[in-house]
Amino acid sequence: MNAYATTKTSLSDLATPDEIVTAINQGILAAIRSNGTDYLGAVDALIALCIYHGACFSSGEIAAWIRTYRPDMTFSARNDIGSRLRSRYRSGMTPYASGRVVQVSRHTTGFSTTPIGQLVYVYAPSALAGQAHPFELTAPTPGAMPDPTNLPDAPVQPDTLVKERSARAPTTRKRTRSAQRRSARRHNVSRPSTATVHGNGRLCVPRAAFEALSRTLSTPLSGGDAVYITRDGDDVTIAAAASPGATPYTLVRRRLRLLFASRSGAAFKPDTRYRIVVTTDGLTIDLSAPL
Repeated sequence: MNAYATTKTSLSDLATPDEIVTAINQGILAAIRSNGTDYLGAVDALIALCIYHGACFSSGEIAAWIRTYRPDMTFSARNDIGSRLRSRYRSGMTPYASGRVVQVSRHTTGFSTTPIGQLVYVYAPSALAGQAHPFELTAPTPGAMPDPTNLPDAPVQPDTLVKERSARAPTTRKRTRSAQRRSARRHNVSRPSTATVHGNGRLCVPRAAFEALSRTLSTPLSGGDAVYITRDGDDVTIAAAASPGATPYTLVRRRLRLLFASRSGAAFKPDTRYRIVVTTDGLTIDLSAPL
């Protein structure tokens, strides 16, 4: 099937539920035969099916398809599936018929139960397709296996924003507060982050800073990746690429953050905060100017 002649970009539109569930089950069986992890086999099979059909895809969509047709699978949609896709992308995914797979940075806007402003990577045959692709799907909770003779519809992005779940209509004050929280989330996506000294004297550079660096460089960063710290007096630069004199560190695998101690001879003071500036060279911190 050549999907490039259509305007559809989702596997939910380009493949039938039978095709999707067959691919998932075949991927699981292949992984088990090779002593691999069952749900990772399903992920790899869905990646191949998306590329075959010319469909864009994200970790949330992959998770939603697996949860819909194999709710017995145990995994973390955010950590396990996302890490697998980023790893496959870095190692080189099989190209689309039109060319290599492109990774596009997007942010959630409220079409799913995922909080607004979350960074999501969409994998696509082109940057234009990835920017336009409706990637926000809600993965069902684990449950009973579907009837193979009466499969549910493939999950799709709703036409309208997901409403807040409430038994009663919210008051004006609640609506105002909700709007303020959503606005704050959107603002936090681009707002400069701060690094804070923990009680053990280590400076913690948070996940938001590395997500911002990833967007700036258009380069994926995930837990367990190496970053490189260069110190010049009170000026600290954390880069994604090695450079002469830089010290390598490893990002915390599960939380995508970095903690490091002072090298000046004087320990960092707990609860002190420093401004982080995101540049194309990396994250820069001026230790002479606490907030």
